[in-house]
Amino acid sequence: MSPPSTLPGRSARLAALGTGAVISTVVGLRVLRDGVQPYGSDGAEYIEHAARLAVREHVLRGEVLNPWRLLTTSDGSFPPLLHLVTLPLESATAAAMTGIGWMLLLAAAVGVVAARIGGRVELGAVAAAATLLVPAVHGMAARYYYDLPMIALLWCAVAVLAVGAESRPVRAGVGAGLLFWAAAITKWAALPFGPPMLLGALAVGMGAGHSGSEDHKKRILAGLLCASVAALLCLGFLAGRSGDNSFAKMGRVAFAEGSPSDWEGAGDAPGAVESMIGGVLSRVRELQVEDWAFYPIRLATSVFSPGGVLLVLVLVVIWLRTGARGAPLVGLTLAGHAAFLLGVMPVLDDRFVVVVAPALVIAAVLGWATLAPGPRRAVAAGAMVLGLTVALDFHFGPPAPWNTEVEVLVVDRDDFPPTHARGLGAASSTEQRGWARADRQADRREALRADLWAAVSACGASGLGLQAERALLREQGDLEWARYESLRSDNQPRVGVVCGPDGWWEHEVTLDLVAVQAGAGLPSCLDPRPWQRVQRLEAADGGPGVDLWATAGVCGP
Repeated sequence: MSPPSTLPGRSARLAALGTGAVISTVVGLRVLRDGVQPYGSDGAEYIEHAARLAVREHVLRGEVLNPWRLLTTSDGSFPPLLHLVTLPLESATAAAMTGIGWMLLLAAAVGVVAARIGGRVELGAVAAAATLLVPAVHGMAARYYYDLPMIALLWCAVAVLAVGAESRPVRAGVGAGLLFWAAAITKWAALPFGPPMLLGALAVGMGAGHSGSEDHKKRILAGLLCASVAALLCLGFLAGRSGDNSFAKMGRVAFAEGSPSDWEGAGDAPGAVESMIGGVLSRVRELQVEDWAFYPIRLATSVFSPGGVLLVLVLVVIWLRTGARGAPLVGLTLAGHAAFLLGVMPVLDDRFVVVVAPALVIAAVLGWATLAPGPRRAVAAGAMVLGLTVALDFHFGPPAPWNTEVEVLVVDRDDFPPTHARGLGAASSTEQRGWARADRQADRREALRADLWAAVSACGASGLGLQAERALLREQGDLEWARYESLRSDNQPRVGVVCGPDGWWEHEVTLDLVAVQAGAGLPSCLDPRPWQRVQRLEAADGGPGVDLWATAGVCGP
């Protein structure tokens, strides 16, 4: 069933522009107010910022004159593309602001796909606005991390194939392949997520009255070019970055057995594939009820919101009953992700399902378009009010009766993260790794943080030691933050772990300064004779301060 021809085009475009402006402002204000949002232990939120500064060092060494070498040598725990894009930006806050751009790019790509499937530009505008209102999308946009850029680039590849596979198959295939490769060297998770989506994009338009065998041949050509370009570039990248690269690290996380990253040659492939298939079958057999429930519940509580997902599901049912245009794209995207997440990926993390949220949005918008004008206007107005209210609550709202935290799925398993709903609002992601409600964000203690690094810089030390996962500014530690600060400018001490399982890791640097929480004393693994407490930094917020311990001649007159 085709959408009605009375869709208000001007209103849809204005709504999309207005939604983009409002959500971008909300995200920007959140970043300006909260800066780098804490998550994990040891200041893990600074790992990607430190990686960005490490990439800058490659540029300063002149590798920018050889772009391919710069790309391959900048590889670390994650691929380097995100950091190369943000290279000119100095501060962590400026880098975090780029999330707004990735959010808008994702919305535009989803809009293009929806317009192509629905046959009307106005539907694209509505889908773009709806994408911006997904809590996980604008929540991710308030951070500097790899997931949102990867998702945006994947949907750009889908858009290029959906629009151009029939009319310009060569350009579309090459362009989509480049975008797929760009998504992969942003985060390798694009490799398993992308193929089902791109196959679905090739099917857009199939079954239409004008679609014939010649169009099918063009789609096949575009698909082959896309796969070839992406494969050649990925293999070329990995060939230039042998050893323990980011792809190898991702493979060990994603595959319990038979990771492709561990194959030493073509001869390893058959046995490794057999091992991998065995691991998948074993994992599927071991899945418990809660494993099957985790991602659907997370879609409802943290990716969308309870009210938002209910509206989406109702509209998706209408879409299914009225022709389900674009079903191959939506179905393959959902099925491909479900197969990988349940059959392969051992880690439960709702960041992985944000990739499928735009597919549900597209289906919902196409279902909405089949409604009569009156109900369509009412649903659009209700969705807009609900989406903006949830966004404001997520980024600025205090705890309130309407967003009370409720335990939804808590299992006594070490590998199973608890799931809580926040009433009608959206909840934070798993361990706040992807997005976090403002009212659940830990205090960053900015004043003490600034005082501490000013004192460290003034000491003129060679090596600063911190204990891993031990309270300093925050209860979970701040090691990665200190490493980030040490890279920001010259003449800063090297930072490493003291009293860790491997001792002081920077063996070529003298350890002459240690920071601990006030009153904790000198770390027990150090010989106390050459050390003295040289400074105590008090906290204006009433929390614990910081003690600096140094060897003779450091931090002194």
